[in-house]
Amino acid sequence: MRDVLGCAGNYDQYSQGWPLDLKKSHELLLINSWSKFAIFDGDDTAVFYPTGLNEVYDQNYIIKTGTNPDNLNLLKTIELNSQFLR
Repeated sequence: MRDVLGCAGNYDQYSQGWPLDLKKSHELLLINSWSKFAIFDGDDTAVFYPTGLNEVYDQNYIIKTGTNPDNLNLLKTIELNSQFLR
């Protein structure tokens, strides 16, 4: 937004992201679509569906049966998503 729209200030004032060319590392990566969302923590990808179901995949995107998502990652994601709701 800063480069295209001329927004001033740090990226974290209006975004949870940053330009891809900065190659900044991240603790968690939140991926959203219209029907589900996922959290990638560098090792696993936890996918959450609106029905309440969830699945965990390894780095090769093979489902890890009998594995639950990391609750701390889910809490961190909720905190990040509520950051701009004031």
